[in-house]
Amino acid sequence: MNESLMARLMPPFPLEGNTSDEESFDESVNDSFFGDAVNEEKNDDIEKRIQGLLTSKRLAGVPYSRSLDFWLVQIPVSILLGAIGMIAAGIFMGSSTFLNEKLMNGCLPSGEDYGAIYSDEDDLGKVTVESLGRVGYNEGSYYWLIVMSVGGLLAALVLKLPHAPSVFTRNFIREFWDLNPDSIQAPYIILHMFIGTTIGASAGPEAAIGIIGSETGLQISNFFQFKTHTRLLMIQTGMTATLGAFTGCPLVGVLFVLELIIAGRPEDIRIKALAEKHGYTESEDESETERECPLDMELHDYSHQIAVSGIASVTAYIIFFVAIDEFVPHIRMPDFHLIMSDAFRVEHILCAIPLGMICGFIGFFATFFQGMVNMLSNKLFDRVEMLGLPTWVRPLLRLTTAGVIAGLIAVSYPITLGTGGNILYQLIILGIGDPETASDPGIANGDEGFLSPSYLFVTALLNLFSTAIWLGSGLQGGQLMPFVVSGVLLGLSLPEYLPFYIPACIAVPCCMVSIAASMLSVPLSLSLAFITFLGLPGCIGACMFVSTIFAHSINGGMGVMNLFFEKKVRRVFYSSHKKNTAERAIDDYSETSVTLASSGKRLYDEVNSENEDNF
Repeated sequence: MNESLMARLMPPFPLEGNTSDEESFDESVNDSFFGDAVNEEKNDDIEKRIQGLLTSKRLAGVPYSRSLDFWLVQIPVSILLGAIGMIAAGIFMGSSTFLNEKLMNGCLPSGEDYGAIYSDEDDLGKVTVESLGRVGYNEGSYYWLIVMSVGGLLAALVLKLPHAPSVFTRNFIREFWDLNPDSIQAPYIILHMFIGTTIGASAGPEAAIGIIGSETGLQISNFFQFKTHTRLLMIQTGMTATLGAFTGCPLVGVLFVLELIIAGRPEDIRIKALAEKHGYTESEDESETERECPLDMELHDYSHQIAVSGIASVTAYIIFFVAIDEFVPHIRMPDFHLIMSDAFRVEHILCAIPLGMICGFIGFFATFFQGMVNMLSNKLFDRVEMLGLPTWVRPLLRLTTAGVIAGLIAVSYPITLGTGGNILYQLIILGIGDPETASDPGIANGDEGFLSPSYLFVTALLNLFSTAIWLGSGLQGGQLMPFVVSGVLLGLSLPEYLPFYIPACIAVPCCMVSIAASMLSVPLSLSLAFITFLGLPGCIGACMFVSTIFAHSINGGMGVMNLFFEKKVRRVFYSSHKKNTAERAIDDYSETSVTLASSGKRLYDEVNSENEDNF
């Protein structure tokens, strides 16, 4: 290479961070640049510096994109992971939904079907939602009392099988934080949630979907024998793929997961940092980290997560979209952008503040009541055990009792049945899809009459109550979908009772996001999910975001509610916490005793064996 050209490629600063020879380096560059003669020693020095430029840690580029492992292994595996995870999650959702509809139709007269009524397909193959169907189809019938009580018993029996976890041991949100799924317990949890979804329990399927994704990532990682860093990345990627597909937008799925990770590991969201907690070292797999990177390049671990998870999420969404196109009716969506833009006024952004605060209070009480159910059921069944019943009967009685209560609610308010995902679209379309009535509370339910704001308001509260009963009694499941459906019902009813005016078509998107976001630290992804899903204008997105901020600040963010209820919460949960702490202490003591006994026996055997050899 020509010395002059080589010199011109060099920047006027030292590449290796060594400032001791900066003057001599600048002199050599300037001399070469102006065509002056350079001696052989300076030429060698320039060649070394160019080599330093090509291998510089500071200028080498993004670490993960320089690795062949990323291009040849991680990308193909993420595509495979997205496809397998989506198929598994689709089988779970499709079969449970099918069986749930069969059970729902079982209480209707012969020849009638439960669910929304659609018009005939138009030239584009799309249908229009005409009504929710017979909302009062179950009034006076105790069919669901039997279905839910038996279903609750079956769900509890699954948790009594060998190797199955006990209640209150699995939380799919926390699985994002440590990425440590339990393959032994996972089949029991998925079967348990499948029963809950099938019988119409008011608990979200997102927990089961997340576990399916994490287990898919873990099994694929074990099959390819990935090291710790890549294995953790693939577990997170599997969860992102399955959840991202069901949100209807891959970008939202990735953002949803990253928000949860930031909430759970705010000090360091890198996969590498979590891998180090699992005992991972740089020398474990040289192919994954060819050389140690400077601190500023560690930030690209974040981009690495987005790249791999995004590819898997897009793959899962493609399969999801094909399945939806094949098996689900093509619903003609109203022009929400036009409807809401016409109804919007700037003052509605200010109205979103008290609306978000109301949703924050409601979200708090829903979660607080779930804890109350847990505490009361513990006390109740403590007394039952005092009558001589064995301990293993407790979870069976708890979930069976929860099924009885939820069945009694469903007798008069059947919208509380299920997760609500099957009627979410229909509620929104019938409630705010007509430009002439989009601002009015209530739902025009076609030939089945008008659903009044009071009916919808009571249904929303009872749906939250039913969710608290199920989850507080030990059913494994999520809160997200029931909270979203309850938010839609509140948005269609609250404007009737507020002292200020806000159109129902603006209150619905605000409430449907705010109640869920009041408990979950995912305000961005939830808002973006429904803006994307329904095609909402930016002005409504501003209202949603304002209400979400205040809802989360009232409840989970700034902890304002805790200032009012701290003493009461402590008093309510103290006895239950004290008992659980004592039980854990006993368990820990027992485990420690067993460990010490086994260690002592092993040491005793070794000493005896050694003495016999010496003898």
